Amino acid sequence: EGARANDIVLFHPDPVRSRQISRWHFELRRAPDGLRLRTLSDGVTTIDGQPVGKGVEVPVRSGTRIGVANTLTLRLAGPAHAAADDEDSRTMVINPDSVN
Repeated sequence: EGARANDIVLFHPDPVRSRQISRWHFELRRAPDGLRLRTLSDGVTTIDGQPVGKGVEVPVRSGTRIGVANTLTLRLAGPAHAAADDEDSRTMVINPDSVN
């Protein structure tokens, strides 16, 4: 119901827990040095178990675990060896590791 974008909708099977996830919880963007995650929500976001405050941008790569609102854990999957300008590094798969 918003502007069209390259959004990935995250949800939890429990509607109450799903409401803990912000509509725009974080952004993933390509940068010259690889992917970067920037938090957009006041909700809890962790990177590899470390809390990341709203508006903070951190580098992420294959294997990074993203905790979303103490509700979901996502793991970035993709070629670990790809250079930032390598064609293979332009796609990153997000696997749901767990639904808390």
